[in-house]
Amino acid sequence: MNKLLLLLAPTFILLGSISSNAAQADGWTYITSSLDNTQYYVSTESIKKRYGMEVYSVEGSGVGSSTQHVEAWWKAVNADSSYTQVKTKFFCSLDISKNTSQVRYSAADTYIDSPSVGHYAVSTIPNTSFSKVFNFVCS
Repeated sequence: MNKLLLLLAPTFILLGSISSNAAQADGWTYITSSLDNTQYYVSTESIKKRYGMEVYSVEGSGVGSSTQHVEAWWKAVNADSSYTQVKTKFFCSLDISKNTSQVRYSAADTYIDSPSVGHYAVSTIPNTSFSKVFNFVCS
């Protein structure tokens, strides 16, 4: 009996490590939920620091520039499991961000559309679900 357990032990260890890695395989980290049960995630694999002059426009405030920002994909998953993935430039030191693209999917992961994004950078509103996404990406 002990010999049988010794032979099976590596199999259980291997299967355990495969299943624990599968839970992290998609690379999305849960950040928070809003009052309407929308869940927010960040793709940790997509977070990239960028250097170089980046010009942005803030509605009503004119044009600004920054020498660095962080780009990342994040998603908002609705209560019905449909979701929107958004690529955003986070100007961390300025507390503003600008969405550069977005894609909407159904609960069955079927592409719905790619709505256009605004042309302006926006200030991060404190104590919101997005501010938690912003803080995670910028930390």
